[in-house]
Amino acid sequence: MNKRNVLTLGFAVNSVAPMGIVALHEGLLTSIETVALTSPLFLTLFLMLRSEWPSQGLYSYVNRVSTKLGMVQLVSWLGSYFLYLSYTVDYIGYWLLGLRGVEFYLVTSTLGFSILVLILTNLEYYGLLIMAVSQVLLSLPIGWKLSPYLAFPPIDFLSPLTSALVVICVTLIPYSQPGRPRYVLYVFGLSSIMFVISSFFSVPSYFVKFSSISAAALVIAEFTAIKRLIWVGFRSRKLFLLLCVVFLITLMAGLPYPVSYYDLTVAPSVALLYFTLGLTFFAMPFYFRRPLHSLLSLLTAGLVTYGLYSVLVSSTPIQLSLEIGAMLGSVSLPFLVKVIEVLFKKGKSP
Repeated sequence: MNKRNVLTLGFAVNSVAPMGIVALHEGLLTSIETVALTSPLFLTLFLMLRSEWPSQGLYSYVNRVSTKLGMVQLVSWLGSYFLYLSYTVDYIGYWLLGLRGVEFYLVTSTLGFSILVLILTNLEYYGLLIMAVSQVLLSLPIGWKLSPYLAFPPIDFLSPLTSALVVICVTLIPYSQPGRPRYVLYVFGLSSIMFVISSFFSVPSYFVKFSSISAAALVIAEFTAIKRLIWVGFRSRKLFLLLCVVFLITLMAGLPYPVSYYDLTVAPSVALLYFTLGLTFFAMPFYFRRPLHSLLSLLTAGLVTYGLYSVLVSSTPIQLSLEIGAMLGSVSLPFLVKVIEVLFKKGKSP
């Protein structure tokens, strides 16, 4: 395994957020059901990457099926993860670390700037590798309280479905630098082990603050994915640098009102994530054109559709309006841009 593959594997490990999984403490039956429900997601990603590991991530696959659908997927994916970047940095400082006042301002802004420096100096994969090793080591139940949750409650599909969505950011792997497609299967095995561990142990009290490593790793992984999509995939360095500036602006804007900023940005971000992934996996049967591959992708599409449904029904009226507006915007924006381009060309013609 060469250095590049090791770095890509580190990216993949962070995408499943091991520390987030072990903190769930679900029943053993629920954990087993969760592993079963996530298997189509991992297998679909494995099959996609085995066919091609493109520089434009999931957009490349959808664009092969339909250019119009591809543009909607692209806009909704970018919108989702860009919102995630700034509100998660606030979330780490305010909720996970419990900081307030000047400490919150200093730590959160320092964390945001540090992540940006890591991205712009091309050290993101090295940082992610260190964080991946840290997450795995901290997720080992050494000195934890043995608290087996082995009860077999009545059949409940909602709990394992909700738990399965914890690993949804594994869909970032197609946006990382190319590695071995089987790395998706490796992290599936890792996440399965973590789900089972969570059924036998309760995390210690200090674990909440340490889980900020997992959240920060996801921010770096998502920033890395956006960088590869725009800088490498679309070869637009200026656009990526512009997004970096906007990231800093939104980060600073959210500092005075972290709770309100989080409430107003997390809803459209998560809704757009499930929306864009739904478009992706519902399109995959037309890409694969094989019965088993198509079935796996449709099962995955069903999982993310449940995710979207659960977000919409649990939202406040304001959040729901933002979610619907974000999805409608992601659908209409590509076509609006196309109309403007056509009108602009007509205006220039003699």
